[in-house]
Amino acid sequence: GNFAFATVEIANAGSVVERDFVIVRQPPAPSGSVRGHVLDSGGVSPVYNAYLALYVGGRLVDVRRSDLDGGFDFGSVPAGPAEIEAFDAETGRSGARIFFDVAPDQGTDLAVRLRDERGDVPGWVLVAVMTAGLVTALWLVADGQLTAVLQRAITSVTKP
Repeated sequence: GNFAFATVEIANAGSVVERDFVIVRQPPAPSGSVRGHVLDSGGVSPVYNAYLALYVGGRLVDVRRSDLDGGFDFGSVPAGPAEIEAFDAETGRSGARIFFDVAPDQGTDLAVRLRDERGDVPGWVLVAVMTAGLVTALWLVADGQLTAVLQRAITSVTKP
């Protein structure tokens, strides 16, 4: 935790040097608390085991999962501008990013409502489908030429 360093020059071997140190403690950083519930897209049913990430001042503070009642509690967190992101891995539902302020010495109670959106097609799936389509189109157009190139390559390897 807390520590301090000081450098002192000793003039001669065996000399005695005395210094007075004044240690000033900084007051603890202001903090508040964040808790709440994760609800389904209808805003009625609690969502168990949803992931929640809390950012304060742009820095990740903690990641939690919701309990059986959809509840979560981050406890004491630094005060400041905050954001919560939620995601339900079981259903693929994502939560809207919620922006709020954590006020010093106060609790913030949130209701995080997951959206019904399942997300978009991952980029690698799109690339794979487009590549397959491109290869198929190329094969249809240049079948004869590709076969001839392959035959020449095989022939050149098998001949001494």
